[in-house]
Amino acid sequence: MELVKTILADQFWFSILLALAVFGAIMTAVAYCIYLERKISAWVQDRYGPNRVGPAGLLQPLADGIKLLLKEDIVPWHVDRGLFLLAPFLAFAVSMIGFAVIPWGGEFRWPWMPEGETIRAQIASIDIGILYIVAIGSLGVYGVVLAGWASNNKYAFYGGMRAAAQMLSYEVPMAMMILVAILTTRTLRLEDAVTWQAGAWWAVVYHPLAAVILFITALAEANRATFDLAEAE
Repeated sequence: MELVKTILADQFWFSILLALAVFGAIMTAVAYCIYLERKISAWVQDRYGPNRVGPAGLLQPLADGIKLLLKEDIVPWHVDRGLFLLAPFLAFAVSMIGFAVIPWGGEFRWPWMPEGETIRAQIASIDIGILYIVAIGSLGVYGVVLAGWASNNKYAFYGGMRAAAQMLSYEVPMAMMILVAILTTRTLRLEDAVTWQAGAWWAVVYHPLAAVILFITALAEANRATFDLAEAE
């Protein structure tokens, strides 16, 4: 028990445990956000959507995950194997490490910690948190381009370039809307931006149009419908 208390009171080990917890929560949330997206799309298109696996199809994300793990991994003989396998890993990795700077709960202290000492519910606290997220998000383009390049097929390469051009085109308005938030809160640190909004009001109230544009560009950057060209479905 003392070892557990020591680990939880140490910022480094607490950040490691928080990273693992955030990873599990995000992967679960992604699965069920996709489930909700499929149900909403089915409602729009006058069909049922997932409704077979579990009550109301709630276990469909689990079945999809098992299917994904059991599918045959086909690598064409003419591709650059190393880069071909690296491309999806790169796209996945850069999408996850962006969450490292998000403040999940501010500063707090455990009851057994010495008076005056606090611990931050954040994996990494950096001075340029917002710019870090923007920079990491832009790296996802490399996964798309690398996949087309490594295929050694001119049509796949053209498709990768087209998808990359689409992703890049939305980064300009996204950056402009993020700049609006930076100028409003007057900080690049995400925890300071949260503190500012707690003392004033949510920035979305001051700039609703910028929030709508940011939401649309975020969908495009994440390759969600209707901007899912990069997924090559």
